[in-house]
Amino acid sequence: MKLKKFDVLLFAGISALVLLLTTAAAALASYKNDPVRAWFVGLSFDDLEELDEDEVYEGWIIVDGQPVSTGTFTVDDDEALSQYNFAFEARRSQIDAFVLTIEPVPDNDPAPSDDHVLAGDFYRRYAQLTTDHPAVSEEYQGEDISGTAVIYKALRYEVTIENLTPGQPLSPPVVATHRRSANLFRMGRLASPEIEAIAEDGDASGAAALLRGWAQTADVVSLGVPLTPNGSTAGGFSDTITFEILARPGDRLSLATMLICTNDGFAGLDRAKLPRRGSRSFYAKGYDAGTEMNTELSQDIVDPCSGIGPAPLNGDPNGNEDALVDSDPHMPIRRHAGIQGNGDLAAAHDWDGPVAKVTVTRVDN
Repeated sequence: MKLKKFDVLLFAGISALVLLLTTAAAALASYKNDPVRAWFVGLSFDDLEELDEDEVYEGWIIVDGQPVSTGTFTVDDDEALSQYNFAFEARRSQIDAFVLTIEPVPDNDPAPSDDHVLAGDFYRRYAQLTTDHPAVSEEYQGEDISGTAVIYKALRYEVTIENLTPGQPLSPPVVATHRRSANLFRMGRLASPEIEAIAEDGDASGAAALLRGWAQTADVVSLGVPLTPNGSTAGGFSDTITFEILARPGDRLSLATMLICTNDGFAGLDRAKLPRRGSRSFYAKGYDAGTEMNTELSQDIVDPCSGIGPAPLNGDPNGNEDALVDSDPHMPIRRHAGIQGNGDLAAAHDWDGPVAKVTVTRVDN
């Protein structure tokens, strides 16, 4: 009898161990099939109000019961969002819900505020956001506000930009992934104020804000670092920069950067097709924005041309406030003719052929 009892206990112990190991193996297999990866959540709203300047909206994905911030945004009086698509990382099976809050500016608390405006549970990829959800604060319950949150797969890419010119430094580029229907610029059409700011002053802040405010845009990277002429370094900068950017399946890539030693020249890519796998290289051409006359005079060229360019100039005494050289009227964007030598710019600033090589590599996500 004792031996039988021992056999039963041994069998029960082995069975429990097998069950434990089976459960652990199943959990491990489940985690392997559902890894932590990057996602986008796309937002849209009806009747979401513009806030005061000291407040912003912030989105929160509830991941395995915990809030994960997707970022902040504002809404103008036309109900346009400053940003529509936001990236986050999670296991798909742990994405539960979305909550929209109002946060103070500045905000030193990383946790959500108590002002929960909208919320909704995800069913597959969609969450219908309402004020009737139990996560919404009492003061917003029943308000005539609604919205949707939609999850998209995010693909990760590594991008390398190499300056190919021997004498043209490039301003900090702005790079975006977006739907095919969006255009940062088009040759033969007038430059937008945002492209004008890049081409004349190397200022990409307006273009970055513009791109983030498009519903077609997935991700925007404003690098903040210039590129020196090919084969050179200056001020801690080099001729190449590498970074990562996210995109949705089917997205395109666009970029713009100033040809610093010109009046209004810029280099750009428009709607380059991202590779599904492996790498693909593109060559950015030089364009004339058509917003300034090509005087090639030192006083009409931004100072960084001397700082990281191939040859010093006399300088720009007025911070490039050169209304007298503005093209009137503006001309359509066209291929840049290069340096003509009719001012202070020299042959060392000239280039021939593509301005930059852009290599895009799909990275396992």
